Amino acid sequence: MLLTKAKVRLILGGIYTDIPPVATPLVQSLHDRVAVLQFGFITIFVAAFPLAPLFALLNNWLEIRLDAHKFIRETRRPVAERCQNIGVWFTILDAIVQLAVISNVRQTRSAA
Repeated sequence: MLLTKAKVRLILGGIYTDIPPVATPLVQSLHDRVAVLQFGFITIFVAAFPLAPLFALLNNWLEIRLDAHKFIRETRRPVAERCQNIGVWFTILDAIVQLAVISNVRQTRSAA
């Protein structure tokens, strides 16, 4: 359902406010944190629960579909911002990968 100004007025009882864009820094930061947290859990504990990547794939597929619907139907287009790199997230992801290698090597050696 596409929200027009008239529908928003009707929903809000006659008071109209602009629908905020989705990609505010706080919301975008939350999505980044959740993605990095999920990546960490999957890479560190994949030896303990091998089906975790499949569940993460299904979760991400569903989330992408729901976000696409939300972007198309309910919100305004986010303003794009250009940046050089991913900043501190690269260091965080690198540390998670190093920890995952150590964790998975120890888990596979103890299981053998």
